[in-house]
This record gives sequence, C-alpha cells and structure tokens, in this order.
Amino acid sequence: METTIRPARAGDAPALAALAAKTFPLACPPHSPQQDISSFIREHLSEQAFTTYLADPARRLFVAQGVVTSGRGRLLAYSMLVDAPPSDS
Repeated sequence: METTIRPARAGDAPALAALAAKTFPLACPPHSPQQDISSFIREHLSEQAFTTYLADPARRLFVAQGVVTSGRGRLLAYSMLVDAPPSDS
C-alpha cells in the first residue's frame, strides 16, 4: 500500500469523522469517562464539525491516505492546523 499526504477536501468530512471517532478515544487518558469522550466526539468531531472546519479559512486539514493498487484508498490519519490563539472552547 502506498501512502500519500494531501490537503483534506470537503468530501472527506464523513471519513474524517469516522476516523476521529475511532482514534480520539485512544488519545484520552484511561480514566476518562466514556460519557465525556462520546460527548466530545458528538460536539467536535462529527461530520458537521469537520464540514465546518474544512470551510474555515483559519484551519488547514491534511490527511494521510493509503492507496491500494485499485486506486481506491482510505484515510489513515489526519492533522488540523489552526491559525488562532489557543483556547479551550
């Protein structure tokens, strides 16, 4: 499998949300309440949230995509860069 890194596109929002829902819990401390994790995913990592992020000129999203010989691929990772002061909101 070949891996490529490219800017995310509007059509990637569903795959980004699915990937984030799988990987975000892995990054949380083990003692994190499942309810808090699920709430964060619903509020900040949904398909609608990624659609909003992708349309935001202050954000740049990149994806790593695995491409198999058929030419089709799946997202393996993503990164979101935000050009704004840090905040907890």
